[in-house]
Amino acid sequence: FIGNYNIFKGEDAEKIFGIKGKIVAVRPESIYVREEGRNYIEDNFYSIKAKIVDRIIIGNVIRYTVEKNGVRFIVDMLNRGENKLYGVNSEVELMFMKKEIKLY
Repeated sequence: FIGNYNIFKGEDAEKIFGIKGKIVAVRPESIYVREEGRNYIEDNFYSIKAKIVDRIIIGNVIRYTVEKNGVRFIVDMLNRGENKLYGVNSEVELMFMKKEIKLY
């Protein structure tokens, strides 16, 4: 792999995506937070609710550590200003675009 990936193996892939027997790799910047008022073609996404457990601002990127079913992973988002910051312990709905997920 070149760059950063979240790697979900075995049980973790099943807990997050419901996918059995595969390793799932997804880039942190390929995970989106569902925005109210935007239209999504639901068949194109996996959607889960997760809790933010940490947040670091790295210049124009906000790196969130999120947790779902005991599995922690990274979500990178562009820093669009204070009105788009999510706080620690916030629950967010994450959208994983299916075509951006790698299965092995």
